[in-house]
Amino acid sequence: YGLLARIDKVAMDTQRYPHEYLSERLAYAGILPMFGFPTQVRLLYQEAPPNRLPPEREIDRTLDLAISQFAPGSQTVKDKKVLTAVGVVAYEWRQGRIVAVDGRGYQRRLGDCRCCGALAFRDHQPPPIQCPVCQAGEKYRLLDTWEPRGFTVEPGAEEDFDGDFEWTPRATSARLGTESLPDFTPLPSRNIEYRQKEDDLLSLNSNEGTGFTFQKLTGHDIWVVPSHLQNRWQSQVSASSPAVEVGLAAGKHTDILILRLATVPHELALDMAGPQPLYARAAYYSWAYLLRKAACDFLDVEPTELDINLRPVLTAHGAIGEIVLFDSLENGAGYCRYLRENLEDALLRPLAPEGKLYEQLLQDKHAQHCDASCYDCLRDYNNAELHPLLDWRLGLDLARVALDHRATITLQNYWQLPAQRAATSLQRIMGPNTAMSMLEDTHILYAAGRIAAVLTHPLWLSQHPTLVGLTSHLGSPLPYCTLFDALRRPGWCESQLRLR
Repeated sequence: YGLLARIDKVAMDTQRYPHEYLSERLAYAGILPMFGFPTQVRLLYQEAPPNRLPPEREIDRTLDLAISQFAPGSQTVKDKKVLTAVGVVAYEWRQGRIVAVDGRGYQRRLGDCRCCGALAFRDHQPPPIQCPVCQAGEKYRLLDTWEPRGFTVEPGAEEDFDGDFEWTPRATSARLGTESLPDFTPLPSRNIEYRQKEDDLLSLNSNEGTGFTFQKLTGHDIWVVPSHLQNRWQSQVSASSPAVEVGLAAGKHTDILILRLATVPHELALDMAGPQPLYARAAYYSWAYLLRKAACDFLDVEPTELDINLRPVLTAHGAIGEIVLFDSLENGAGYCRYLRENLEDALLRPLAPEGKLYEQLLQDKHAQHCDASCYDCLRDYNNAELHPLLDWRLGLDLARVALDHRATITLQNYWQLPAQRAATSLQRIMGPNTAMSMLEDTHILYAAGRIAAVLTHPLWLSQHPTLVGLTSHLGSPLPYCTLFDALRRPGWCESQLRLR
């Protein structure tokens, strides 16, 4: 498309770009700068505005927050009253008065996989209905979504605040669709490929995969979830309005930088649809947050100005994870473009041996006390749901592979201390008669004259040289237990080992 054709397309698409002014529409579409245009702010209406827009009594959030905080059933406190969101609506001036208009906004169908995290844009998907990346069927769902123009509570249904809140269904962080992207550029002499572009990212609130069941009110362009109604709107739900199950979505157009391994070592479990998807997911996310930490240090910006996510894609190496680094600001602030131009200095050298961030992580004051992740390395408030997964050592392992695909991932160096702690913890749980020895830099526990546990790296596959060496010395099968599990849930590991 040329510039004029793009402007025409945006001007005509009133569903996706419902803004009043053309300049706002073009800013939202990424054609004009966003400066000064609050295009993503959405209101929670407490009542129909009587005489002005926006109303005096308003609560607003940016759309990516609103699809969680204003989702049906979610509660907000204002003036010592609890307001429960029940639906979506927008208001406009029509013939000299303010009327309710369709607030569903931009509508599209998505494929959402709760197994690998893939997001697919699907107007139609022929059978079988399964994830295009990991082929999951049960955990993959096609879902119609709305990008609401506004949200509403039920007038007169406010309650006094007593300190309690209803649970809020959370939206996912912004994701990039899994559609194939061409033209990745390899970084010379490194095992990494990259692509920088402007694109649309999407946050989704699917209500834990079940969707929200909306119906329309009789005589009004207001869509509500009847199960959350308590007052006069209960009797106004249209009997002729079919119930529709939808998710709530928030789109964002911004700069992105996608990074992926050029060659995935065959001895490492980095397939997100493979036999050890949990550990692969943990490694990719940990590497991603290390990359963001390095980028923010290089740019001298706060972590909130850059965000990350994973994009699982199907390749010849299986379902690998691509790291998506993107500007938090609408339309981008230019960070990702600058990082692309300084990829080696910004993202790779800080995580290489003797690099600034690498040395900070390995300092005794951090490494001695952080077995997986902490607020000094990978954790922050916004990634709380990932805290059990994050492990800076796994992140450094992938950073080493990104430098050289021939890098050997072992339990030496920064893995030695947590390996010793995990082995000691498991030995204590197994009882006083459990003995410990070392072979191939791996801890082996013995009980009742037999091998009770072999503590391994989370990413090792059976063809890894260390496991090949252990098998040749000790035979097969061996009772493996990964350090990832032994550090986080030693009791579970012990119970699983007893069942073998």
